[in-house]
Amino acid sequence: MTILAVDYGDRYIGTALAQTSLAEGLMVVNTNEGVVRIVGMCRKYAVEKIIIGMPVGRLKRNVLSFGKSLGNATGLPVLYWDETLSSKGAQQNLILGNSSRKRRKEKEHQVAAALMLQSYLDDQAN
Repeated sequence: MTILAVDYGDRYIGTALAQTSLAEGLMVVNTNEGVVRIVGMCRKYAVEKIIIGMPVGRLKRNVLSFGKSLGNATGLPVLYWDETLSSKGAQQNLILGNSSRKRRKEKEHQVAAALMLQSYLDDQAN
C-alpha cells in the first residue's frame, strides 16, 4: 500500500511517501498550492491513503479543513496521526546532519512528515 504523509504548516507543507515499511521524505510545497500539488503526487505515486499530522494548538482547525479538502479532491481516505515532537525531531535530525539554517528551514516539514509516517507504519506493524 502506498501512503502519503503530510506535515501541514502556515507557509509550507512537507510530504513523505511509503511504498514499503520505510518512510522517505518526498518534497516541500507552498501551503497556498498544497491541495493541487498533493493531488498530483497522489496520482503520480498511486497513493492509496493520506496521513496528516494532527497538531495540538492553533493549527488544528486548519489541518482538519485541509484534510477535508484533500479527501474531497482525491477521493482517498484521510487519517490524522499525532505529530507530537515530529517537528522537534526533524530539527534535531537536520542539526545533526550539519545542514545550514536556511536548508533546515526548507526541509523541516519534509523530515517531520517522514518521522510521523514512520511512527504510523511502526504502529501498524505492531
